[in-house]
Amino acid sequence: MKPTRTHKSCWTCKSRRRKCDRGHPTCLSCSQRGIVCEGYGVRLRWGSGIASRGIFAGLDVPVKEIDVGGIEFGDGRAGVGVREWRRGRKRDLERERDRAARAQQQQQQEKMETVASGSNTTEVETDCESRRVSLGSDASLDERLFDEFCCSGINILCGKANDPDCIFRNSLPTLCRQSEALYRICLALQVSVSPCRSDQFFEYFDTALKHFRSELNRTGTAQLADGTFTAGLLLCTIGMIRGAPWTMHLQGLYNVLLTNGLTSLRWQPTPVRAHLLEVLGIMDLSMLTIGRQRPAFGVWKQYCRERVDPDGIEVVSGLPKTMLDLFSCIDEGTVAEEDFWNWPGARGSLVECQLWEAYRAAGILTIRYPGLLLASWAQPQRCINQQPSGIHLPSTAILVSRILSNIDAICRFSAGEEGQKSLVLNATQYPVLVAGLQTEIVNGDSELKRVITTCLSINTRRIESNRCLLGMIEEWWRLDGTGEVASSSIHNIAESRGVELGLF
Repeated sequence: MKPTRTHKSCWTCKSRRRKCDRGHPTCLSCSQRGIVCEGYGVRLRWGSGIASRGIFAGLDVPVKEIDVGGIEFGDGRAGVGVREWRRGRKRDLERERDRAARAQQQQQQEKMETVASGSNTTEVETDCESRRVSLGSDASLDERLFDEFCCSGINILCGKANDPDCIFRNSLPTLCRQSEALYRICLALQVSVSPCRSDQFFEYFDTALKHFRSELNRTGTAQLADGTFTAGLLLCTIGMIRGAPWTMHLQGLYNVLLTNGLTSLRWQPTPVRAHLLEVLGIMDLSMLTIGRQRPAFGVWKQYCRERVDPDGIEVVSGLPKTMLDLFSCIDEGTVAEEDFWNWPGARGSLVECQLWEAYRAAGILTIRYPGLLLASWAQPQRCINQQPSGIHLPSTAILVSRILSNIDAICRFSAGEEGQKSLVLNATQYPVLVAGLQTEIVNGDSELKRVITTCLSINTRRIESNRCLLGMIEEWWRLDGTGEVASSSIHNIAESRGVELGLF
């Protein structure tokens, strides 16, 4: 029978795998064989390096060795054997290699997504590459995320890709130095538009929300800093692109601004503050939001109509400011269909003019059918100042065709190389929805349905909100003929799903 060993044997018997009588100071077995008994004293074995995990984590001191198969802790507890440690170390190295491979695959996937979104122009790619080189391989994940946001993610907030005149793009580094909350919200926004990092979104969003609330508390009665103001607007943007409730953040921001003198903001000379106020006004337009849970405040009508450049273009929505003046008055009934029909237009590119024509026809339909875009807290208003003009306005069927023909042209343009720089596709949700609500017309024409579905499917920058919007439109189409459409609105569907969408 093969001799057994015991943990209490002398070191000589252990090494020879012989039975030991455990005699002291030397064992009888060694004495009878005429060999030196090595005794039972404690031996020290030094770790071969500083390990990163397990019982050897941080190991740079000797441990007590009681057996070639085990390590004993100071309190006598048995530990992991040397062979087990070696297997664990091999497993750790394999995991490190797997993580590195996944990281490389993730970078390649993000590059492909950037190419698909059309934001990787030669200039931007060169700029991003130089910034990555300056960051180095030791840059933290937050630094890399912010770099990605500045290179590509920021395009989701603008009407034109890589626009050198975009106030927000040019002032973002300065604003982030003012506000830690803004920096954190930029990271959360970048994570929200990166499918490969979706599991990290809530961690980043919670951190950003805590920083934002902390900054608001520190503001007190002082004037809100531009960085914190921007952080609040981007916090709402995250909700919009994910279809999550966001108007509660908008109302909180508005209340803080009221406390700190919102009326004086329009007299501020800085372009940044004027731009932020216009973005607040856009987000507040009730006709450009569905499922809204908080009433509108009338920001655009009260604070944005007096401006130095009356014919300018609002950079976030990409719409002329004179057109936004009309939309700001729809809910109070002071704008008629003829006002949109007589809108003189604005100077822009060909594709921008197509977008504005789609919005003009959608504005007419919104006034013609106020109940279709009616929120639960509002009442439909007919124009109270409408006078007979003698103008024969197009029928609803013609207006729907005009909207979707312009949208179809925009989709075709956006699929090309030049169209990828315009980002005009981001602003098509509102006219697409208004046309899609005309179920009697759309359900009878498969080509019109195709344009609506295609437009909301090809825009990868707002994939979450577009998927949500398309689902609600398709539910609206299914209600046709059941008698529920006449007593419902798209807001009821949005409220039943618990979503709020901004359509700009």
